[in-house]
Amino acid sequence: MTLEEALKRAAYKVWNELEPIPNDSRYHIYEVREEGLTTMSIKELVRANCPDIEKILMIPPKEEKIKGYDFELAIGSPSKGRFIRLFIQAKTLKGKKINSKYEEIDFPQATTLSDFSKSERSLGMYAFFNHLTENTPTLQNHYNSMTPFDKESLGITIASAYSIRMLRSRIFSDYHFNCGLTMSPKMFTWRYFSHLFYFHKSTKGHLAVPFHELSYFTVEIAEMINRAFRIIKRRGRANFFFFFLPGIEELFEDDDEIIPILKINVEGLIKEFNYRIEVPKNDTYKPQALIIINTDNY
Repeated sequence: MTLEEALKRAAYKVWNELEPIPNDSRYHIYEVREEGLTTMSIKELVRANCPDIEKILMIPPKEEKIKGYDFELAIGSPSKGRFIRLFIQAKTLKGKKINSKYEEIDFPQATTLSDFSKSERSLGMYAFFNHLTENTPTLQNHYNSMTPFDKESLGITIASAYSIRMLRSRIFSDYHFNCGLTMSPKMFTWRYFSHLFYFHKSTKGHLAVPFHELSYFTVEIAEMINRAFRIIKRRGRANFFFFFLPGIEELFEDDDEIIPILKINVEGLIKEFNYRIEVPKNDTYKPQALIIINTDNY
């Protein structure tokens, strides 16, 4: 099974688990919490038996209720010892419509996650868990992918913590609406991914993408984005704002890269993951799981 198929399988699991069951006099069913959905989706990744998934580790069940981000995901090259690491906090959509909200988004927490991730040369992200009952044309306007429309892939979508910090919205449509436009594959390679990792004040399009879009993301693409960022930045502020619309400068003004690339091997990723789950109980950041994706064959 390909990595794209494996990530879709995880999204399908969340979509199906969040499908509403009518309550009546006999049944009163509550939705699965984020912790349970995270575990279920990770189990689907295991069942996919995808050769590109290098490693999956989970913390003991007794630790699962510790506040913090839900899992971390590292994408990169074990042979070269280079990875992009995402610290991911999960939030479930409360409702089944495009104007429904992620009611548990905490904006100060998004700021803390964004700042902490930056200090660790990683990216703070949110995984949105969704099930929507809107019609197909409406959902197509909220499907930010170069792949054919597949509504169940909206079961898990991702957006940067920085976008949440800046947009300060809890509404599904604010992060997913694409104005009816699909992204051309010719533009996808760096414009689209850079759009995911920072926030534009002048447009709200493409802030969140389906989980499976990460199957196209590699260290080489991150390096290409970073090179373009440095070149444009050196050409001056006018060119910088033309290509990277207002909003990015508040996070990356003093940086030479948009996407941090870690020089680390698989053993190092595991060691740092174990450290974060062993630090004192009052620490905010304790992941439930580590997922390592190997893109050496791409």
